[in-house]
Amino acid sequence: MKNSICFGLTVLLYFIGGNLTAQDPLFQHFYGNESSFNPAYVGGSGALSVAVKRRSQWGASSARAYRTHQVVIEDSAPCFFLDWGLVGSHNVEGEGLLQTREIGGRVALFIPVGKGERHSPTPHLGNFRLGFGLHRGQRSIDFDKLTFLDQLDPLYGLFNRDGVANTTGFEEPANSSSPWYTTTSLGLLYRVVMDTDRADSWAFELGAAIHNWSGLASVDARQSASLLGLNNELGERYVFSASADKVLTKDKGRYWAIRPQAVYQRQAGLAYLETGATLSWSSNLNFGAFYHLAMPNELDAPNTNWTSMQVEFGGVLPGAKFTRFDLGLSYAIQNGGLNNFVRAPFELTAIFSFGRSLTCSALGRNDDVPYGKKGVECKRFNYSVSRRKLYDDIWYNGKASGGKTVD
Repeated sequence: MKNSICFGLTVLLYFIGGNLTAQDPLFQHFYGNESSFNPAYVGGSGALSVAVKRRSQWGASSARAYRTHQVVIEDSAPCFFLDWGLVGSHNVEGEGLLQTREIGGRVALFIPVGKGERHSPTPHLGNFRLGFGLHRGQRSIDFDKLTFLDQLDPLYGLFNRDGVANTTGFEEPANSSSPWYTTTSLGLLYRVVMDTDRADSWAFELGAAIHNWSGLASVDARQSASLLGLNNELGERYVFSASADKVLTKDKGRYWAIRPQAVYQRQAGLAYLETGATLSWSSNLNFGAFYHLAMPNELDAPNTNWTSMQVEFGGVLPGAKFTRFDLGLSYAIQNGGLNNFVRAPFELTAIFSFGRSLTCSALGRNDDVPYGKKGVECKRFNYSVSRRKLYDDIWYNGKASGGKTVD
């Protein structure tokens, strides 16, 4: 009962506090969710893909976990100047108490760095990617499951001395859903392979993004995230990311690679830092360990930290030359006393990738898609036929076309 009361009060304050700012649902697993952190990542995998993600956190024996579901469809278009994606998400907090639904789209425009074209190549190959996202969302709440302060008797709790449930003077609005609100996101990503002639070359990524940017949505559109019509707009969320990629060793076309990574986010009085690395085997099996630190702005407030263990595995499906399935799991080991009360956060990601481009097919330019063709020697990345767009090389399997193993 104590947990239920505390949760009810927390949700109530979240919605009626005039100075509070709503926050976005956050993911702990960057894998398969890159464009949600930064829209410039959309289409960056080099394939038409469908990703399904589920996150569970803060569950307990007396309460259901917070649950987030998301579906993302992305298309890489090597023959075109844009990559694009569609996304739908559903977030539930508590026993069906607070729900957030969002749908939207993302696009990314690429800009080649240096002379990366086919006719005047350079040892390094890079891209700036500019991303934009536009989403529509709505929130709803079940007021009947909330506990209000005037329902709490100092001696008997939710009941009076006669055992009768206490009533509240709160008058719930006629509609338990907010109007549809608008959110926008802008992102910038710089991706570079240092030496395209080396299979073990270093590659780097630097990204920055802003979500819920006030410059592209009116105040009226953004504040409607409040269920009570108060000025409880979605706070701007800033995301900064950095990663490196290095093939450590290779043998008969197979390789081991390491990818250190850091992601920093800040929104509405909370800063969040994630650092760690993954170790991968030929893009078919990845192991990762990351340390997470949530830092409130108030100096006297304690930090909340945890460690997540991640594994990602998959490959090209048997009998399907360019159809790939990948599965990602992320399990958090919570540090401190919080793990005595709630279960560990858990994320599951499933991705289907297809060796084709809807955009290029619609334009009648199928030959510009470089699937199955030799690309950058760095086994972790590939580029379009024009050498102008750089992608993840998810199709690499240690064999060249024709089935011969390559070094």
